[in-house]
Amino acid sequence: MKQLHSLLQKHIQKNLGGIDSVDGDLKKFINEVNSDYVKSEVETRSKENSEAEDCIVVEEKTNLNQVEYLKGLLYDKNAEIKKLKEELQYQSDEKIHSDIILRSLYRINQASYESDTLEKMLNNIREILGSFMDTTNFFIALYDNSTGLLSLPYFIDKNDRFDTFPVGKTLTGYVIENNESVMLYKNQILEMVEKGYIDQVGTLPEVWLGAPMRASDEVNGAVVVQSYISSDAYTIKDLEILKFIAKQVGSLIERKKSDEALKQSEEKYRMLIEAMNEGVVILDDRGFIKFTNNSFLKNLGYTKEELWGCTPSKILASESKNKIAEMMRKRKKGNSASSFEIDLVRKDKTIVKSLVSQRNVYSTLGQFQGSFAIITDVTEIKKAESSFRKYSEELEELNANKDKFFSVIAHDLRSPFISLLGYTEILNEDIDELSPDETKLFASNIHESSQNLFSLLENLLEWSRIQSGKIKFSPVNINLQKLVVETIGLFSENAQRKNIFLNLVDSPLTEVFADLNMIESVLRNLVSNAIKFTNEGGTIKILYTEENGFCKISIEDNGCGIPEESIDKIFSIGDHISTNGTNDEKGTGLGLILCKEFVQKNGGTIWVESKVDVGSKFIFTIPLNN
Repeated sequence: MKQLHSLLQKHIQKNLGGIDSVDGDLKKFINEVNSDYVKSEVETRSKENSEAEDCIVVEEKTNLNQVEYLKGLLYDKNAEIKKLKEELQYQSDEKIHSDIILRSLYRINQASYESDTLEKMLNNIREILGSFMDTTNFFIALYDNSTGLLSLPYFIDKNDRFDTFPVGKTLTGYVIENNESVMLYKNQILEMVEKGYIDQVGTLPEVWLGAPMRASDEVNGAVVVQSYISSDAYTIKDLEILKFIAKQVGSLIERKKSDEALKQSEEKYRMLIEAMNEGVVILDDRGFIKFTNNSFLKNLGYTKEELWGCTPSKILASESKNKIAEMMRKRKKGNSASSFEIDLVRKDKTIVKSLVSQRNVYSTLGQFQGSFAIITDVTEIKKAESSFRKYSEELEELNANKDKFFSVIAHDLRSPFISLLGYTEILNEDIDELSPDETKLFASNIHESSQNLFSLLENLLEWSRIQSGKIKFSPVNINLQKLVVETIGLFSENAQRKNIFLNLVDSPLTEVFADLNMIESVLRNLVSNAIKFTNEGGTIKILYTEENGFCKISIEDNGCGIPEESIDKIFSIGDHISTNGTNDEKGTGLGLILCKEFVQKNGGTIWVESKVDVGSKFIFTIPLNN
């Protein structure tokens, strides 16, 4: 009895987990069995299911019914163990199946991020699927609802090759239309063809698996594998895996297509931005430069490594920093776009006048993300505007001076005419009553008035031709000494009448490069004025020297001089000044104006140094012969 009890305990401990796990009837039987002649033996016999079954043989004086009852209980427990093992195996298989799906989904998702193109991503998906099912013949079809066509962005097949085909009555179309995963064998496919459910497209496979892809809650294609060799190439488990993976692949393809479209769009806009002549600058939400196009960098002389990651203050002129700070304050108040002018500083420290068109960038949630600015170099425009303003002001001043000038000229023309009319009227009415001396005096006055009038008109015509550009500028090499000597000879008689000493101070033989007619006119006007405003017995000296590529010529007298308030006016057309000479010689008031025009036309300058009752020195420069 003790042997049997011990054997039963060992059996229970081994197969049922201990005596506490045995039900009450079995415990009661073990405690009640009692015999002087009990021999037991435990044998292990092999079954088809490789599981052991323990048998108990009981001899002599043993209650056989009780033994049979015990054996029945033991068989029932073994059946429960077998069922439990089968359940555990099923759960283990399901766990392995789930692990395959989860690992595959993870790897596919990772591949979508690591692949820079759609083709690479789909190739990686095929390799992942190929690790646990046959993907020798594998394709992904995308459905275009607008055209009714299936495109094949990825197609690997031993027998067929398609790029696009109508969805029509194809197996792929069947999967998409019914949103259903299917596994079909050759006979099933043929049956569907015979019934007209589908049309046969391409080579007929032994087994075909297809699962619909989805994106944004719509079927957008299918993932397909097939075998032309064996109908046992796939199992239902493979179809389940394909079904789960296809759901994710549909979304990943749409995302990758969107990413590629975005990249293409970004590349297109990047090329446009780089092709712009204007500068483009992008700031992040903290105000740091995160992008500049090449035009901007080239204009300022920086590289992107020198600017990216810096604040704009690095390239802002000091007076523009406050303006930018104010713009930042306005941005915080919600102003999203603005245009303003700033001064940028190049790497070589020169200033770039710039017009900025700036817009803030916000997320869909309204969060500030940075700003985008187009910067136009308006330095030349500003220079042109400044020049235009200057020219406009000068033109307005010139027009005003011309009006004043012509008003004065009209007065000056009127005076000689009044004299002429007066004298001629007297001669006409009283010529018989006039003595010869009176007639001679009137004739002399008429001649003088006519000369003054002619000189005035001549100078006015000359000035008019200069203003209209009708005087031809023809510079030539001129022997200056010869020209001065000829001018002195021309006015020697006038100088002798007033007993004025007119001479050329010893000067070097010099050649100048100028328009001969213009320089002759300048010398004649200046010498004539010097004689006119020098008292009898005075001196006039002509001197010229060479300085810095120019010849400086001076005509100096010891005459009456010019009042200080008139010095700045004698060359101005708007301040027409006509003064009689020391012997009451008449003047036109245009001579010095013509001198200034002619000297400037030849690239020189003219000015005067004078003191009342001391004399005047008129100086002008013209280029030397190069």
